[in-house]
Amino acid sequence: MNTKKFLAGICTCLILMAASCTTDTADDQAYEQGVDRSKITIKNVDRSKITVKNAVDRSKVRSSNKKGK
Repeated sequence: MNTKKFLAGICTCLILMAASCTTDTADDQAYEQGVDRSKITIKNVDRSKITVKNAVDRSKVRSSNKKGK
């Protein structure tokens, strides 16, 4: 029984290694083409419209940079 499992594991490894070493280059253009950064737009967020429940008052939080407080 252990021999069958061992051989099945070896066969599985060989099949996966053979599949990963294929030379399929049809979809490589997506990786090689890149992104034009001038076409990316970032919209500003109006933070006054964001509501957060159970928020922490940051003025009451001690920072590790402030010594002696």
